[in-house]
Amino acid sequence: MKVKIYHNKNFLNGRKIRLQQEEIHIWCIRWGEIIDFLKEKAYIMDCQEKEKAAQYRFYEDRMRYMAGKICTRILLMRYLNENSIVFLTHELGKTYHKKVFGKQSINFNISHSGEIVLLVFAYEMKVGIDVQKINEYLEYKEMANNFFSPVEAQDVNCGNIKLFFQYWSAKEAYLKALGIGLGNGMDFFSVKGNVIEENGIIKHEWKLIPITIKNYAAYVAVHEGDQLWKLKYKLVDERCEKSGVYLY
Repeated sequence: MKVKIYHNKNFLNGRKIRLQQEEIHIWCIRWGEIIDFLKEKAYIMDCQEKEKAAQYRFYEDRMRYMAGKICTRILLMRYLNENSIVFLTHELGKTYHKKVFGKQSINFNISHSGEIVLLVFAYEMKVGIDVQKINEYLEYKEMANNFFSPVEAQDVNCGNIKLFFQYWSAKEAYLKALGIGLGNGMDFFSVKGNVIEENGIIKHEWKLIPITIKNYAAYVAVHEGDQLWKLKYKLVDERCEKSGVYLY
């Protein structure tokens, strides 16, 4: 399995990028650098999305939301070679695109925090993504005790705030891939060591992939069913063309 990471430059050049069956594409968008583009393309949002965007009180929150919706639509249009994309929502709130006749559907997920919008796309595999800007002033130990599994809370209490955000991001990515959100809590499973474990059972069919972004914690959760041989992965940054990645 190959994980490819793309950036603003790849997005703005408008070239169509082919998504292969055993690939995961991650897009790291710095929305503050493409504000004019986002305002120009705001028309592609549907009425409900425009209404929600207008409800945001703070400019940064509104722009993060718009960037997620606009960039996701544009990339799906490129992947599927379509002029428009219709978003639908599952009962528990996860967004998916309306089936395009004669074409395989693409699973995707969105997350945003601070200056970063992360998007992930894949065929067949369940995917979830999360990014968290590290807040040095957060009372993180108390939150870990309230929301994490006992072993994770112990790790955080003996560790630092970076570990807290890494755990939080990995857990959110997994929940988003499942499509169940935070309603069921975070303490029923552990992500220690980038391994998902529930009730003492390791979820071998799942993979947690860390994405290194300075001052952020970010993870992708991937489910590949019983095809465990595919869970080995290679990270390729399309900006620097190197295995492994460090995003600035």
